[in-house]
Amino acid sequence: MSLRIIVLICFFFSINTYSQDLGLNVGVELNTGVSTESVLPFWATANQYGAIPNSNYGSLNGFIGHDFRNPQNHWDFAYKGSFTGYLAKENLVFVNELYGSIRFRGLILTVGNKYDEIKWQGLSSSNGNFIKSVNAREMPGINLQTNGFVKVGFWENWFRVRANYAEYLMNDKRIVDGANAHHKSLHFNFKTSDNFNFSVGLDDWAQWGGTSPTFGKQPVGFKDYIRMVLGASGSDGASEGDQVNALGNHMGNYLIELNHTGANLNWSFYWSHPFEDRSGREMMNWPDALYGLSFDFKKTTSIVNYLVTEITYTKNVSGSAPHTFDENGNPIPASGRDQYFKNGVYASGWSYFGKTIGTPYIVTEVDENGMPTGPDLSYNRFFAFNIGAKGFLQKVPYTLLLSYMRYYAWFDETFEITPRQFSGFAEFDISPLLKLPINVEVGTSFDLGNKLPNNLGGFLKISKNWDF
Repeated sequence: MSLRIIVLICFFFSINTYSQDLGLNVGVELNTGVSTESVLPFWATANQYGAIPNSNYGSLNGFIGHDFRNPQNHWDFAYKGSFTGYLAKENLVFVNELYGSIRFRGLILTVGNKYDEIKWQGLSSSNGNFIKSVNAREMPGINLQTNGFVKVGFWENWFRVRANYAEYLMNDKRIVDGANAHHKSLHFNFKTSDNFNFSVGLDDWAQWGGTSPTFGKQPVGFKDYIRMVLGASGSDGASEGDQVNALGNHMGNYLIELNHTGANLNWSFYWSHPFEDRSGREMMNWPDALYGLSFDFKKTTSIVNYLVTEITYTKNVSGSAPHTFDENGNPIPASGRDQYFKNGVYASGWSYFGKTIGTPYIVTEVDENGMPTGPDLSYNRFFAFNIGAKGFLQKVPYTLLLSYMRYYAWFDETFEITPRQFSGFAEFDISPLLKLPINVEVGTSFDLGNKLPNNLGGFLKISKNWDF
């Protein structure tokens, strides 16, 4: 071996050794999807962070990032930038994530738009949270949160707290231009034994500010901000509805989670109960919720390693009492007909770039000009059952989702034919079979029923990650 070759080998080895200390992760993915209809099946686009268009497409995704690396240190940092560009019915290039995070002890401050953490192995229909799924793009903003559940005082491990406080910009095309989103949460975790713990908590969101073509500029002063945060009624500059109820469009959910760990099986139960107003906060719509069970069989290569079953139910909506007005045209507070993700002032609903932020079963409508107009109330009341599984077929890892949806008409309305939908998704990582230095995944999705067109789709992903 010549001296030149030895020098080159030593040079590249030293570069690789040094680069591994950088803590960088770089990745690129080529993705394409097709279907038998002009739109893609339901699960081909749902819960994809808004990165998959609803038509045949080819896309390129890329990212570079640095995760937290030193949990033993008081200070640490992380950042990431990622983008998607696709050729589809409408071509588009956009930023998926662009953020920087600083961790100090048990607190993390994040500025930018950052993906939520995937829960339940990605098998949940709404990432375990009725109000905040991974169906839409992430909003840019600033978020101060605890580093997961943190110890409080002298309680050691049996009592912990998780909380956050955040402000976001809803900078997409929407009816109320320049709207903001406020978020705060508080969760308590109790460890009753070495193998059982449970948590209870509250998520609160509010859309506020911005300029409505119907109601004009919404209050954004400091006093108005405090009113919005506290859920107090609006001042004279607010809409009539906000003066009667609370300033802004408030929504949220109560969450309960039970976790058991065993030698051969871990299981969890989770419950996410939505509220849109006082009636929901007071549990007058108590049957409405996302109910989930997850099972981790703690096996590495079995046919089923992980299983999730869920029911999502929204038929109650606090009853049928309508929202009415008095003889002077002032709104009368009512307890019924909660309209999930729909609001009179913030008429684009709980959506971002045309995708519902919460459970994807409630679909945001978009008009011919590309303007989101909120969900169709005819499909606001529904029952859905979802089952998801992960495991191995021989050496091939797979992911499977199967969902059944049955929609009920809004009050005083009827369907000629009850909308029922059966949708599925399957993904297979065939990289172990190909033995190539890249990751290759193939999959299929389908819709059967009378709400969406009967549809069959397929997709191919080719990706490569590098750690430096």
